[in-house]
Amino acid sequence: MRSLALVFLAAMTGFSQDARGRIAGRITDGSGAAVPAAEVAAIKQDTGVRVVSQSSAEGVFELPLLPPGTYRVEAQSAGFKRYVRDGFDVRAGERLTLDVTLEIGQITESVNVTGQAALIETGTATMGHVVDRRSLIELPLPGHGCPN
Repeated sequence: MRSLALVFLAAMTGFSQDARGRIAGRITDGSGAAVPAAEVAAIKQDTGVRVVSQSSAEGVFELPLLPPGTYRVEAQSAGFKRYVRDGFDVRAGERLTLDVTLEIGQITESVNVTGQAALIETGTATMGHVVDRRSLIELPLPGHGCPN
């Protein structure tokens, strides 16, 4: 009975994890000053779905409720070059941090970022793993066909 309760408890905590991720960070200029009211967008590369946010007076932004996938992140503000970063991987339940530095220039100019190190989730100390339906069904349970 105790093991059955543990299985249900583990299942409940597994289903409570949000299947969406988020990108948050701060937008600054070359001197490190906050850039308020900058538009930040995450575009899912396989569907083209666009999630848009605006930075606060402190330059802080958040793009919540992103389905897992690969995104292009763009940031722009009047008087600055447009920032573009492709290949940004978002996984279920992750909160990724992306700090953006905008360069002085026209929006028609853009800075494409490539070759940076992979981002890690620094907001929490948790680890996650997506389990597919087949793995869940094939999970061995005590007393169900296992010789003990």
